[in-house]
Amino acid sequence: MTAEQTLPELTTRDVLLQLDRRMTLVEEDLRSLDEKVERIDTRLDARIEALDTKLSRKHDALDVKLDTKIEALDTKLSRRIDALDAKFSAALNNRITALDARLDTKFHWMVGLLVGTWLSTMVILLLK
Repeated sequence: MTAEQTLPELTTRDVLLQLDRRMTLVEEDLRSLDEKVERIDTRLDARIEALDTKLSRKHDALDVKLDTKIEALDTKLSRRIDALDAKFSAALNNRITALDARLDTKFHWMVGLLVGTWLSTMVILLLK
């Protein structure tokens, strides 16, 4: 630059220096804000991880509790079904036995009637 600078050039230079200084300050502020954001982000990540772990533990505990209850209900239901099956089988067997006895009685009567009818027919035919 020349030794004699005009007044507007000095003013422009001063303004540019002030702008450079302010930009430097803004960059420093941004760096400090960036560091704060990084710290907050790290804390949030740690908190999210802790909450995720806690949620996973609760989910696992509820899953085990639910499996236990389902198993207990399944056992209870199986016992009730077995009891009803045994009761039904016993009632059915009793009914079948009773019907079988009645059928045997009726069969014996039928055989007796057939034999009696045949004998009476034979007697009538022989006596004629």
